[in-house]
Amino acid sequence: QQKPLKLKETKGGQVIIKDLSSFVVNNVQDLKKLSQIGEKQRAFGATKMNQRSSRSHTIFTITIETVVGVGGSAETRDKSSNQQSNQSAYRVGKFHLIDLAGSERQTKTGTSGARLKEASNINLSLTSLSLVIAALTDSKAKFVPYRNSKLTRILSDSLGGNSKTLLIACI
Repeated sequence: QQKPLKLKETKGGQVIIKDLSSFVVNNVQDLKKLSQIGEKQRAFGATKMNQRSSRSHTIFTITIETVVGVGGSAETRDKSSNQQSNQSAYRVGKFHLIDLAGSERQTKTGTSGARLKEASNINLSLTSLSLVIAALTDSKAKFVPYRNSKLTRILSDSLGGNSKTLLIACI
């Protein structure tokens, strides 16, 4: 049984996910192992349209941290003191790999009960994401509804501001 995500917001506006696992990785093999562990946590269910229909969104976030010297060259931290020199800047970047659960017409899937409720929640979450994207691309929009779903709150720092977003739709 999976526990629902509990989100908290810091005073600075950063969204934090309670009980989230975080790991330090040093190579691609470590990333692959973590990806496989995460895939095992994913929820799937059978519908009339698909025997292995994803019933949950997956967000795999890679945070890259680096120390850059004033001259632009990368430096490493002094491991014994865990401090950086006064002539460097600490930079952090996030890379989200997101696999959204599919949106299916509920009449065609033949779902009922808990599976129907899952489908409704998936569709509501995807609608919230589309409303955020629409507000971000509309120059006249005065409000971006990040708080309408957990998905959009988690991704809020990556959807707006100076972030770059690439969407690939597999239909």
